[in-house]
Amino acid sequence: EDHKKLGKFFTLEADERKYIKEKNQSVDCSSDVPHADRYVCKFSITTENIRPENETVYYCEVKIPLSNTDVKGSGTRVSVYAEPSTTAVQVSSLLVAGEENSLSCSVTGFYPESISVLWFRGDAPAPLSSTSPVLTSHSNGTFSVLSSVSFTPTAADHGAEYSCEASHPAWRHSVRGSTTLDVKYGPRAVNVTLLSAYVGGQHVLSQNAVRLSVGAPLAVSCSADGNPPPRTEWVRAGEGVLTGGETGPGQTPLIEAVQKEHEGVYWCVAENSYGQRNTSFFLHVSESPVDGYPFTCVVIKCLAIGFLLVLGTAVCIYIKIKNPQTSRI
Repeated sequence: EDHKKLGKFFTLEADERKYIKEKNQSVDCSSDVPHADRYVCKFSITTENIRPENETVYYCEVKIPLSNTDVKGSGTRVSVYAEPSTTAVQVSSLLVAGEENSLSCSVTGFYPESISVLWFRGDAPAPLSSTSPVLTSHSNGTFSVLSSVSFTPTAADHGAEYSCEASHPAWRHSVRGSTTLDVKYGPRAVNVTLLSAYVGGQHVLSQNAVRLSVGAPLAVSCSADGNPPPRTEWVRAGEGVLTGGETGPGQTPLIEAVQKEHEGVYWCVAENSYGQRNTSFFLHVSESPVDGYPFTCVVIKCLAIGFLLVLGTAVCIYIKIKNPQTSRI
């Protein structure tokens, strides 16, 4: 216990010494072997539940026995840091393509206050317009910061991950908070497709036209990209809506058996809460079933050409038989 009186720890506040309580200090003394009449003492201090206010310069004062001399070290700075307890990204309101909105990043429970906050779209830096971060201090000595950015989302941002990254050189690693954007947008591309169940091989319409023969089924599918998924329906010029709701490979043909009077323009209209878009095709109906199937046309043409070739050969043979060449004298 007498040894403890040889050394004391203190800090300086406004050039005044503030001594550390003795219960937090310990001393370990042992005799100096080469000099049996001397002792070597090691003084230490323990601080439990360290807080930001413990960040300062600590000094050790040693009193030399049998002397009025006190020796003070040059001091040791203790730096304190605290990594964030939470990091989160929030959207201020419903995201709609083409309408300005903002994202906010909240980082709480960190120390010291001077941190860096960066924004990313996926793994690439996000070119967003940011406002000055709002810093808040707490009773436990830590800080919180709110970083906000403004941007105008597009349909291409739907499903993209936006994140903020907070860092400080004293932290073991940077921290991130992220959110996946749910951007609402109206229908974009509207596609009409012939269904393979009725037309031998699924393919997209060419030049917005369909050619069918009388009695063939008109089976088409309409799809459109949008969020929420658009509702689609078929409309014929001059007649109004033909079918309602979603269309797809599982539904029955739009027309079971086309007739000449079905020829005309058909529209697929896609619509959701954020817009409407449409596309159309012209249905050509042929009176002859042959005209509706190009492959059959090719076969018939080939047979006709072959018949003409056979007929031409037969005629030539007949002429030679009827008019044999005269012998030379």
